[in-house]
Amino acid sequence: MRPAFISGRDGTFKVHLRVVDSNGLTATDTADVIVLNVLPRISLEPIVPSPEGTLVVVRGIATDPGWLDHLTGRIQTGDGTPARDLGGRLENFRPDATLRFEDGYRYGENGSYRVTVCVDDGTAPACVDRTAEIANAAPIVSTEPDRTVFEGDTVSLSTTFTDAGRLDTHTAEISWGDGVTEPGVVSEVAGSGSVIGSHVYARPGVYTVSVSVRDDDGAVDVSTFPVTVGPGFFRFCLYGERTTSPGVLVRPNSIVNCGVGSNGNLQLNQATVTGNLFSLGGNVVLSQASRIRGETTALGDVTLAALSQVRGNARAGGDVVLRANSRLEGNATAGGVVRIAPSAVVTGTVVTGAPPPTIPPMSPLFVAPSTSGANVVVPPGGNLILPPGEYGRVTVGARGVLRLQEGTYAFESFTVRADGIVTLELRSGPIDVNVGGAVSFGPRVQMSLSGLPADNVLFRVGGSVTLAGGGNYVGTYVAPNGRIVVGDTTILRGALFGEWVELGRNVDVFGFPALRLYLSTEGLP
Repeated sequence: MRPAFISGRDGTFKVHLRVVDSNGLTATDTADVIVLNVLPRISLEPIVPSPEGTLVVVRGIATDPGWLDHLTGRIQTGDGTPARDLGGRLENFRPDATLRFEDGYRYGENGSYRVTVCVDDGTAPACVDRTAEIANAAPIVSTEPDRTVFEGDTVSLSTTFTDAGRLDTHTAEISWGDGVTEPGVVSEVAGSGSVIGSHVYARPGVYTVSVSVRDDDGAVDVSTFPVTVGPGFFRFCLYGERTTSPGVLVRPNSIVNCGVGSNGNLQLNQATVTGNLFSLGGNVVLSQASRIRGETTALGDVTLAALSQVRGNARAGGDVVLRANSRLEGNATAGGVVRIAPSAVVTGTVVTGAPPPTIPPMSPLFVAPSTSGANVVVPPGGNLILPPGEYGRVTVGARGVLRLQEGTYAFESFTVRADGIVTLELRSGPIDVNVGGAVSFGPRVQMSLSGLPADNVLFRVGGSVTLAGGGNYVGTYVAPNGRIVVGDTTILRGALFGEWVELGRNVDVFGFPALRLYLSTEGLP
């Protein structure tokens, strides 16, 4: 007789045997049976090669013929982190105890790692190794928004980046698009961070800035964005370049919904400006009851006549003078003295003997030379569609209609008689008109615009510009060699940059400077 039994766990067991014969007689005996432990068997699925930072899955099953054994697992990922419990689902059913497990881990650095899985049945562990191949992941650099600044301004950037390799370190390089390339300052934690840099451009233009971030394994990502650097006078929508007096003159009851600048004196007579005033080389004079909703700055003096009001600071290289019943809602800072009439008010601090104000860079006005061609005449009451091209003298008779289309024009001169109409058709691009001589629009000329906004219309004028009274005008007019005069009761959507600028009474100016179009000029200094 050879009795047998199966044990679900290892150990020493006392076996009792009792034998009974046919006559009912019995005999018994006992013996100790030692059941030896059998180590668990571990089966691991292949570990899929993965980039750093992604979830690496270790999946498998451990079996043990000791179906009553309590199986526990541990995993060591091979990157120096401590071993940890594996977890899983344990089943203690004959014929085998089973532990099914699945573990996920993200490696912070690329490389080959020995992954060790051990399963313990309470008596001893069994272990198996596999190799996890982890590839490098490139950093990802965020995109900066487009920038528009003016010459002399500092362009600052703080570009963020992320890297799935949390243990990677990074260096950065910034190319400013003007031939200057320099290292960026990197600040990072756990592989992600930011790149900081700043730059001042030497001249106006449109530049493409590139920010490249490289990790310690050589992987690179690059982000680009455009920076538009405008000439200094594009800070304003009215600007007079001449240094003699006045550079800009605004007559009573006119409203300028933007800033005004001048190289010479800047004079407002009972007018309103919603932006800043800046005289780079002369005085700012606010005649009676003028209203300024911005900063007022002059290299010379700033004078507020009776009943004038400035809602902002006033700064002068010379004196700041407040006449009777004037009001300054801000600080008065002067290189000379501050004179305040008894009925005048300054709500901020008063500083005298201050250094002169900082004068921003100001590129000269520029127009490209124009060519000549056949003369164009629209008869009184006539109607003409004029395609882009080069022409001689262009004249529109009284009540005539001239239609200009998107593109570039070159005229010797441009004249529109009283009650004429100029239609600007901008379906998908700007209108750029180069006039070698003068622009002269008569009384009540109406300009209409379709498609794109008014900052897509530019007149580059070699002579003077006259926008007679009662009209409705569109565009940016640049006339470095001539006077720009706007008649009474007129509306302008655009900007005026000339040798000097004069607005009549009851003029409304809405600022739409054609900065990008102006910068597209070939040969821009």
